[in-house]
Amino acid sequence: VLLTLLVTVLTWGGIIRDHAGALLQPPSGRPTAADRVAAAQFATTSWNDITRYQDVNVAIAAGYKAQAAEATTIHYENKKYEEGSKRPVMDPNRPQGLVYARTPRGPVRLGAMYVLADQSQRGNDFNGAASGCHLHPNACASPVSMTLSGLLTPYGNCPPLSFAIITTPMLHVWRPDMPHGQFGELDGRWVKSIARGQA
Repeated sequence: VLLTLLVTVLTWGGIIRDHAGALLQPPSGRPTAADRVAAAQFATTSWNDITRYQDVNVAIAAGYKAQAAEATTIHYENKKYEEGSKRPVMDPNRPQGLVYARTPRGPVRLGAMYVLADQSQRGNDFNGAASGCHLHPNACASPVSMTLSGLLTPYGNCPPLSFAIITTPMLHVWRPDMPHGQFGELDGRWVKSIARGQA
């Protein structure tokens, strides 16, 4: 039971607001032009493959379930891609998560999230061309709701009835027009402009 809980909450370290305290994976090398092309192709494929989830109801029907909403975004997870020996690894057709902007007209698709199963795994960063692989060493999980409950305080405390965890590595791939790049830190102002219908 504890292992199942840890797998569940580790997967969803990515929903921590603004990725506070996230640790970026060191680049695996110095990317060549070919590496950058491969990374760009992966990002394009990822975005195109989740086009079918533009309508969040299609994502829900496919098994994605909403997690705790943030101020401007909401993550959806698909448990069938999180467990078992055939768990997909950075498969654009089967991302572990989808991210949507919260808007007055309903959820608007922002990107995909790939989550590795083990803390010792390295995400494929295309020799450093995809710089967004990261984990969260300061997350807190609730054994009651089996979801993330917040972040460690500066004093190292979790919210009541929660315990500290370290997430597994993950990578977000955003919409092509994301100001910080498709592998970059999500731009909050950009998300708000989407919510206003200005992007």
